[in-house]
Amino acid sequence: MSDELNYSDWSDVNTTAHLDELPFLERSRHIYRGLFRPDCTGHRKWAEFQLRRSYAVVMALLVPALLAAMIAWIAAMIPARELVIYDSVKLMPKEDELPADDPLPVDPIEEPLLLPPETPQGEQMINKLVEAIARDASDYDDPPTEAPSIEDAPQTDTTVLLTASPVKFRMPVKVGVGQRSTRGPLLKKYGAPPHAESSVLLALRWLKKNQNTDGTWGKTKPAITSLALLTYLAHGETPASEEFGATVELAIRWLLENQAEDGRFSGSDNHEYSLPIAAYALSETFSMTSIPDVRYAAEKSIELIIKGQHPDGGWDYNCRQSQRNDTSYAGWCVQALKAARIARLNVDGLDEAISKAAEGLKRNYAGNSEYGGFGYTSGSQTHGLTSVGVLCLQILGKSDTPEVQRGLRTLAMEKFRFDLLNPGCGKNGLYYWYYTTQAMFHAGGETWNKWNRQFSNNLVSEQNIIPEERSEYVDHKGRARAIGFWDQYDGHGKEQGPAFATVLCALQLEVYYRYLPSFHTPEDHEGEFPIHGESDINIEIII
Repeated sequence: MSDELNYSDWSDVNTTAHLDELPFLERSRHIYRGLFRPDCTGHRKWAEFQLRRSYAVVMALLVPALLAAMIAWIAAMIPARELVIYDSVKLMPKEDELPADDPLPVDPIEEPLLLPPETPQGEQMINKLVEAIARDASDYDDPPTEAPSIEDAPQTDTTVLLTASPVKFRMPVKVGVGQRSTRGPLLKKYGAPPHAESSVLLALRWLKKNQNTDGTWGKTKPAITSLALLTYLAHGETPASEEFGATVELAIRWLLENQAEDGRFSGSDNHEYSLPIAAYALSETFSMTSIPDVRYAAEKSIELIIKGQHPDGGWDYNCRQSQRNDTSYAGWCVQALKAARIARLNVDGLDEAISKAAEGLKRNYAGNSEYGGFGYTSGSQTHGLTSVGVLCLQILGKSDTPEVQRGLRTLAMEKFRFDLLNPGCGKNGLYYWYYTTQAMFHAGGETWNKWNRQFSNNLVSEQNIIPEERSEYVDHKGRARAIGFWDQYDGHGKEQGPAFATVLCALQLEVYYRYLPSFHTPEDHEGEFPIHGESDINIEIII
């Protein structure tokens, strides 16, 4: 067949069947020519038929291509987002993950001095402490000169997590009105005896040695565990600490895991002192660690304390609404609320509850023009709870009130003797002295100096020391260490065991650096969170 075909005979489309066998380019040329033939010719009909048959194939290829191009264009218009995946890791990093060049600084401990035996226990104190403590004195570095800080996770080099949320501990932690990581200067400034800091260290090691495997201490686990946690925090210890980090972590974990959804804690005592004590410990823990889960738990328990406050400002057992106004229970509620405010917890009614608390305490005050005191559920000038009322009013900014000034005069008449229960103290001397030591410290001046001379040496001398060869305690460096504890076989001490007495005594000996004395009212310091640098934040901690 020649290249020039005779179209005059193609009167029917069937005569074009042989064109389907032509190569693609040749067939395309005939389709093009056929489109220009008369409508009645077979070539024109064949060309139109070929175009209709090719339409489905073209659309099957063209439509998906157009859709793909449109999707690519839309994707290019959307800004790229970074995918961040957090691994759930444990709260305490492994020992080999801790930075080797950033050890926890500990204040130097002075060599033991032979003190004149001011009390009958003086000679006993010297004999027990000199050998046990002198061996430890060389292990401590000088306190840091640079202000420590807490920073957010994105700036950290030591990241510690409780959940998948990143949280940072940069040791040592700075506490705004208590230099917990720079203890040496404050121990000297406020007259601590030479062995006070070593005595605290012995107690912390005893507590670590006697911590239950679940992270608790004592019979009433939420309360005693919270007090022990406060003792470690007062010493500047967090889950990032080398020697005591795991101990602190276990205590925090237990409190979080044993808090019910309503904010209360399993294993509490019948009167539920555990609630405000645990709220206090969790609030202070958040101040020093910024762990999100701790904040959530603290806010839940603080909400219960606020809801349980009476309209006139007081509290009763179990944070229940009643006409009973309990000074002892209120003492822990006030400490918890103050710690929550310092931690900047977001709880409705917190400021109002703090404002009302002072009036609730004053309901149980009684006195004359010179002396005064606080009773259990009514006014009393001689009851041991005077120290509770005085301290709470001090931290609420009421240091200059008559109730505080007259209460301090009453407390000044007491004599600190570990083996002699004070009048009005019943069987709970250590419990009241825990408050008295802090109240005297806040008062300052000769009031504090007089009490300090009584309680500090006496308390140190009464510590039971287990020497390193019998302690079965090994520190983080693999060295055997002595440990020490206190006993009080009456009142709450008899019920809770030596852990209760040990934390109350250790907290008293930590008073020198736990926070600064409130010679002025706390309102003078409100809002004082000065930022000295990008990573240096002052945090106020007041008990």
